[in-house]
Amino acid sequence: MRRPERFVGSLATTLKPSVFGTLEGTLARRTATGRPLAPLHIGDTCYPPPPAALAELNDTARAAAELARYGPTAGLPTLLDALASHEASMLGSPVDASCILFGGGGTYAFGAVARAVLDPGDEVLLISPYWPGAHSIFTAVGAHVREVPRGGAPTPTTLGAALEAAVTKRTRALYFVSPNNPDGFVFGDEYLKVFQAFAEAHDLFVFADEVYAEGYATVPLRPYAATNSGQAFARTATIRSFSKSHGLSGARLGYVVAPPEVVAYARRVSLFQLFSVPLPLQRMALAARRAPASWLAGAQEFQRRHRAITLDVLTGSDLPVTYAEPEGACYVFLDFSRILEPHGGAVTLQYVLERCVDGFESHVRLCFTAAPEADLRAGLEALTVAVRSFAR
Repeated sequence: MRRPERFVGSLATTLKPSVFGTLEGTLARRTATGRPLAPLHIGDTCYPPPPAALAELNDTARAAAELARYGPTAGLPTLLDALASHEASMLGSPVDASCILFGGGGTYAFGAVARAVLDPGDEVLLISPYWPGAHSIFTAVGAHVREVPRGGAPTPTTLGAALEAAVTKRTRALYFVSPNNPDGFVFGDEYLKVFQAFAEAHDLFVFADEVYAEGYATVPLRPYAATNSGQAFARTATIRSFSKSHGLSGARLGYVVAPPEVVAYARRVSLFQLFSVPLPLQRMALAARRAPASWLAGAQEFQRRHRAITLDVLTGSDLPVTYAEPEGACYVFLDFSRILEPHGGAVTLQYVLERCVDGFESHVRLCFTAAPEADLRAGLEALTVAVRSFAR
């Protein structure tokens, strides 16, 4: 009898397994026992989506009619125009519907553009730490990933030098995420100028992951594509996600903003993988994009409050973990090295995580927006107790 692995292609074997998958079994078993769990491990929010977006679910007659037919493959013209108008206001320069690739989540749209831009064997520089899914998106295309560590407190000059040391003749693209997942670091203007000059000098395409750009921030946020009076736009794909901007993770809605010629080919990729996003969900995205500024302000205030709670608890706990205060996004990135090293490998981070939260090797990414305040505090207390038991 043939082994199933015989029929698995080589590209699939390069994809890293998700830490969420390894934790799901443990989480399911604990949930089944009725024990309370605070979902600090995944980048969700418990802040409710815009009411108008939810109202789209109530029009069942229209939904029934729309679900029985295919919609426009590129997206509803009204939705594409609304997204283009929003991007133009952020960039301060014209953007039209031909620059928008709308898809089933930011992850999907990102992957479609990667397939349109990259060839097997191309090299992509990833500034680390980074969202782990980016690695798999690039390797699924057949590209090779080279990580460029950002370090704890880089300067634009030192990071630029690290990029120059990493680039090769095969390098085709650069990826970064700001505000950063997993540690909330924000690349300011001087960093963005370094990235733009580096991309121009080496003729690179840039994937700017800005899915958290509409959340709170403690420092100014600038869209990368607007760098140098918009010169960066011509070689940039900016990634957006309604999961992060409007609390619609389950709806799987997102898009990429890129030059029209890139979007045109990415739509070809999308046509033969997704065809189109269901029309009721496109209308939900349109309603979310039209949400009043007061909704966004409320969501940002919620994020700030939960950030403050988390930092207060961590500071008061006096745990032997280190972290930088996040400047944006919805995470605190905890370094467990001081706990793990004395055990000489006998205690692994995975072992700790099965009692706590999501991890990145010796670090833990803790999401502070997925649970209501009471559950957040309870989860942080449980984390504190668990960590202290390992730190003895």
